[in-house]
Amino acid sequence: MKEVKYKAGQPIFKQGESSQTTLLLLSGVVEVFVEHDQGVTVLGQLSAGEFLGEMGLLDERPRSASARALTDVKAHEMQYSELVDALAEHPAMARRMISRLSSRLRDTNNNYANARSSVQEIQSSVQENQNEPIAESKGFLSVTLFGDSSHLTDCISAEGILLSGSEYSVGRAGIGSTHYLHRVVLPDLEPYRLSVNHFLVVLSSDVISIRDCVSELGTKVNDVMIGQEFSTDQHSLNKGDNVVIAGGENSPFRFRLVIR
Repeated sequence: MKEVKYKAGQPIFKQGESSQTTLLLLSGVVEVFVEHDQGVTVLGQLSAGEFLGEMGLLDERPRSASARALTDVKAHEMQYSELVDALAEHPAMARRMISRLSSRLRDTNNNYANARSSVQEIQSSVQENQNEPIAESKGFLSVTLFGDSSHLTDCISAEGILLSGSEYSVGRAGIGSTHYLHRVVLPDLEPYRLSVNHFLVVLSSDVISIRDCVSELGTKVNDVMIGQEFSTDQHSLNKGDNVVIAGGENSPFRFRLVIR
């Protein structure tokens, strides 16, 4: 195992190339994307505490996506034998990886089922309403997460993170189980302000909300405290700018969520 570094904008993996190593991210943000005839589709972003490229290494297949550094990145690079040894020595790490791979498969199955259902609904709607005017389609809200403190400058890029999926978890890199596929994982030092699973951004077509995940110190959403010690664990966001503070009033984990 060796430590590697990448500068912001530098490519890390190339789609289709041989999978020789995996990276355990120590700091920085990595963007994962696929290239096709129509252009580029961004799949998501990874940060400290997460693995990059583990699937290709484990199943000995070419890279299914490309990756580049959005910020300066530091990581541990592992060969196949080093990854297997690390998973054997650290059961919590193995559980997190299995959970992540299971979530990917579950989401793929759900997306396939939803896509088939949507096609059937559209076909049915067209047949039933051929002579009616087309209604204005309902727009989906766009949500971007920014760091709103100097503490998060190295963890979240200045462009922010465009959130995807129905739930997006924000928490601390460390030992602890999670089933969330979409995650923002941030470094924290003792005494911890951030829980491993601290809060969720819950997205739908017309309502965006923050749900505290039974965190130790709670979450503040636009001046409203939520969590296990407070009257509610969920609070909706407004269109435009929203401020979310995880881990108490003076916590450095201060975020800005912009909804358009």
